[in-house]
This record gives sequence, structure tokens and C-alpha cells, in this order.
Amino acid sequence: MTLTEVVATLDAMILEYERLLPTVHEAEEKLRREIADPEAWQPSPYDLGAVAFIVVNVYVGVERMLTYIAKQIDGFVPSDPSWHRTLLTQMSQPRLGRRPPVLREETVAELSPFLAFRHVQRNIYTFDLQWPSLAQLLQDAPQTVLLVTEDLPAFVDVIQDVGGVPDAN
Repeated sequence: MTLTEVVATLDAMILEYERLLPTVHEAEEKLRREIADPEAWQPSPYDLGAVAFIVVNVYVGVERMLTYIAKQIDGFVPSDPSWHRTLLTQMSQPRLGRRPPVLREETVAELSPFLAFRHVQRNIYTFDLQWPSLAQLLQDAPQTVLLVTEDLPAFVDVIQDVGGVPDAN
């Protein structure tokens, strides 16, 4: 792919990801309005599932972009059993001759609980989700989305400024 195609695809993915922020804020606001005591609230499986879906998208949306960068720029996507974690690590480090780090360490640290939740959400029933940990992730989601939407456009700017990326294909 050409630099122009990579940048255009990443720009579109970033815009799509940014659309998560109003959804996260809306979910937080709805819970604040409807729940007098969030600590004591006993959500239904439906409520848990709805919040879990929003929270897991915070990570899945990032992973989609990181996988694209790994494939198009690094030339490989990790395939080990813990490839999701490996991908995050890969994107926090520069690839000599290919690219600078995509994510700051701070962003990776903020994303780590969302990665862990992604695994939980995919491996248990909705009614087994624990509201306190899910509520904390929902509370942390806006800051995490903001960090990602700072890092990825900055990365795109850098690869444009240096005039491209080596052909990884």
C-alpha cells in the first residue's frame, strides 16, 4: 500500500473510533441520572451486557487499528497465544527503520484493563459480570479514548512528516 492509502485508512479508522466518546459519555450520564447509589446498584443482565458492549469496544476499536498498522507497516501481526498483549507491546515500541512507537506507555497502561476485560467478556456469561469492575472501566473509558485519539493522529502525522513507511509487503 502507498503512504497515502495507509494514512487515509488510518484517518478513517480514527474518526470511527472517536465516535465512541459520545456513546461512553451518554452511558455514564444515563447511569448517573438513573442510579441514586451506583455502589449499591444491582444491574440486570441486560444492563450489564449493554455497558459491557460499550466498554469492550474501547479496546476492540484500538486493536483493529493496531492490527492494521502491524500488518501494513511492521509487516507482521503477532500470532502467539497472547497475541493481543504482544500487539500492545509491539505498538509501544519503535520498529527500527519502519516507524516510531504508535502508543505511549501511559496509553498502553490505560488500555491494559480493557484488554483484560475483553478476555473476560468473551469467556463468561453476561450475568456473571461484576458491576463494580465494569463501572470502573466505564468511568475510565473517556480518558482512555482521549489518550488513543491523541496518540494515533500524532503517529499518522509523524509518518506523513518523514515521507512514508518502508514497503512492508
